[in-house]
Amino acid sequence: MAIQEHMTKQNKYLRMVFDLRIKFDGIEIKGNHIKAKDFLNVSNQIANAIEPFCSYNMHVNFAETILTGLKIGGEINSVFNHKSFSSSLIKLQKTMKTSWKGYYTYEDAKDKFIFYAPNFHTATILD
Repeated sequence: MAIQEHMTKQNKYLRMVFDLRIKFDGIEIKGNHIKAKDFLNVSNQIANAIEPFCSYNMHVNFAETILTGLKIGGEINSVFNHKSFSSSLIKLQKTMKTSWKGYYTYEDAKDKFIFYAPNFHTATILD
């Protein structure tokens, strides 16, 4: 996938804010290093953008790490494909039979949107 130039530049008109949480019964992860890309069906670009803001609820059960929740909280001065991201969040909640709580925003020079969990329908943010 080609990364468009406007998606890699930091710009005062590009911004995304995340305040999302999900809890579930548990996913077994081999090893002790967890990455969002391991269980969210997102591109490398999206995974790299959100990874610094991800925190994981987990515990060790014998040789496996059991992941029981995820929080994505923070802000970036760039944007990525919000439709793809929302689809991935919805897929995870259906797979885990639970729901996200919170929201994330998308802002570029033209649009400002807020996406509310659990269905991630958009609402325009008015200035």
